[in-house]
Amino acid sequence: MIGVFSRKLVLTIVLALALAGCRLGGAAPTQTAAPSPQPSATLTPADTPTTVSTVTPAPPLAAATATALATATASPIAPSSSTPGATTGTPVAGPSATAATQAAGTDKADFVADVTVPDGTTFTAGQAFVKTWQLKNSGTNTWTSSYALVFVRGDQMGGPASVPLSGTVAPGATTEVSLSLTAPNKLGTFIGFWMLRNAAGKLFGISADANQPVYLKVIVGAAAGTPLPTAVPGAITVTAVTLSVDQASFTGACPRTYTFSGTLTSSGAGTVSYRLEASSDKPGFVFALPAAVNSTFTGAGPRTFSVSYQLQFTGSVGGQAVLHVLTPNDLSSTKVSFSLTCQP
Repeated sequence: MIGVFSRKLVLTIVLALALAGCRLGGAAPTQTAAPSPQPSATLTPADTPTTVSTVTPAPPLAAATATALATATASPIAPSSSTPGATTGTPVAGPSATAATQAAGTDKADFVADVTVPDGTTFTAGQAFVKTWQLKNSGTNTWTSSYALVFVRGDQMGGPASVPLSGTVAPGATTEVSLSLTAPNKLGTFIGFWMLRNAAGKLFGISADANQPVYLKVIVGAAAGTPLPTAVPGAITVTAVTLSVDQASFTGACPRTYTFSGTLTSSGAGTVSYRLEASSDKPGFVFALPAAVNSTFTGAGPRTFSVSYQLQFTGSVGGQAVLHVLTPNDLSSTKVSFSLTCQP
């Protein structure tokens, strides 16, 4: 009896282990995401920056925001060991929930003239001024007070986020739009970019595709009419900057990653500060872009070095990007346009 009981006990234990093994074998495996590759750099020639800035990435968007807005993230490939961080841009404020429904026509503007403050006007630091553009309504929709001029990027110079148009502008008619601004409290050259926004919250501007902003460019000198000091001999200066995108237009499955490649040419010794800037014609769209990168060179040059940014988009969007040199001199690449249409 003892032998029979022992065999039954062994059989019961083996059967229990076998059943447990079946249950364990049927469990879904845990998947671990592969680590993302670290940013690398390409310098031509091998002129390595000696100091770089380190920035701490901003916290991710809250879940409610992330699900309500399409987002973009960027991973720059910057010179040497620079550690770029992510900063979340602030979208241009859209129209209120009570905004009128937009007519099914087209919205487009033409630049006519700088009524006040032509490009290159010099101001003293902190000096107040009014910038006025004359624009033509070259679309088919009538502009109303529900339309507005809005700040999109660059130097805001104390201006408001948006200014409503003062009256009705029929197709083919011209109007003047003005901003009350204040010159920055430091020497330098400053550029601000502005676009129009229709009653439905869509941004539009000038050019054949109605996607380019109007801008103002001012110089802050020691006194009104006084030019900025000349550059110190041997000090670094950026002479050229370019930007391109690997695919300007794409239709297909999302998410989709776009690669923006830039080059900067400089001569002299010193620090170059630059950043990728982007804007979208999609109301409320949020870009998570890297902070400005500082690269210091000790050689006399000239030199050309390359940078690369990858933006991953999770939803359909159209926009523009520019590589902007902040110091030692203000210089921007030609703006590149891109569009993405997500399909299942």
